Amino acid sequence: DAALLLLLAGVVRAGVAYWAWAAARVVVTERRILQVSGVLTRSVTSVPLAKINDLTYRRGPAGRLLGYGDLVLETAGESRGTVRLRLLPAPDDFYRTVVYLLEGGGAARRGASSPDDEDTGPLPRVIA
Repeated sequence: DAALLLLLAGVVRAGVAYWAWAAARVVVTERRILQVSGVLTRSVTSVPLAKINDLTYRRGPAGRLLGYGDLVLETAGESRGTVRLRLLPAPDDFYRTVVYLLEGGGAARRGASSPDDEDTGPLPRVIA
């Protein structure tokens, strides 16, 4: 009985975590990145692109296999901080889109090689 109860609790926890992940959204505009999360209570985090100082892209072996990754945004300003976008689906496309917007469309529009290729390897180009 205890093992069955423990298994049931694990399944419920995994289901709630999946529900929260499926309900979360990350929106990229020409001016900002918005992260919307929460199931019962919605939370919105907004980061202006002009304030982003650094992008860190992480994709471990499980992420490569299952198609997800993390992106960490470091921002400048009075409230300097870090925003972590976790478990992003298709993170290569998302990373390329953010870099494209931060660079004003220069290298990505021309299809030229960029220094990012050394960090992430060949990734598909995203042209908005």
